[in-house]
Amino acid sequence: MTRFRHGHATHPQWPMALEIALAQVQGSIGEDDEPHASNLGFVYLSDRYGADLPAIVALLRERTGVEHWTGAVAASICASGVEYDGEPALALMVAALPPAGFQVFSGRLRPPANSEASADGSTRSHTALVHADPALPDLTELIQELAGRTASGFLFGALTSGAPSAYTQVADEAVAGGLSGVMFSSAVRVLSRVTQGCSPLAGEHVISACTDHFLEQLDGRPALDVLLEDLGVRLPARSAGDGQAILNALPPFRRIID
Repeated sequence: MTRFRHGHATHPQWPMALEIALAQVQGSIGEDDEPHASNLGFVYLSDRYGADLPAIVALLRERTGVEHWTGAVAASICASGVEYDGEPALALMVAALPPAGFQVFSGRLRPPANSEASADGSTRSHTALVHADPALPDLTELIQELAGRTASGFLFGALTSGAPSAYTQVADEAVAGGLSGVMFSSAVRVLSRVTQGCSPLAGEHVISACTDHFLEQLDGRPALDVLLEDLGVRLPARSAGDGQAILNALPPFRRIID
């Protein structure tokens, strides 16, 4: 049985993008698959579709027969081997999980406590996929509280992003703000991977000048000069402004394994 089926597409009109993605999902059903075995859906869509999120969720439920959905709005959408950056797109996946192995949650759908047990004896709240509103003033505290409601203390997920929209998340319906996601029981084995991260290069610096999110000066000096010094790069091309030469001189990234 194919436990996970997915599709993705871009189109100026969301109904067309959804039809293309759904065709990929339906086309991946194998001979041994039950057409309606999936019971949990994931959908991630660009902010260009944000205003139509209620209609999108309703159509997904109608076309797939999957009742429970989670997801979020983002500025860019990634799928298998492709990234949609700055263009209207969506990616969706449907999964077949134990019926008692998950529970969608949001501000209106409270997650179960980690002390609750499922009918199969597993812990109902073992780990969780979380989508969060980056504008929450108490985001850190809310995430810590949610982690405390799981038996493992392990959360994974991301912040919503993109242009402001009336709806930014999916938790069985289109919602906005707060935290939402899926709580998985200990009967569901979850494998997670870190897709991006960072670590400090040197000490602290003061941002002296910037335009939007572009740094221009650090500590009253050109930001590029400070960065190159932190990296230990010494080259004449720095003063010449030869961008390609600077890129070639940067030290290679090293993979650090704990």
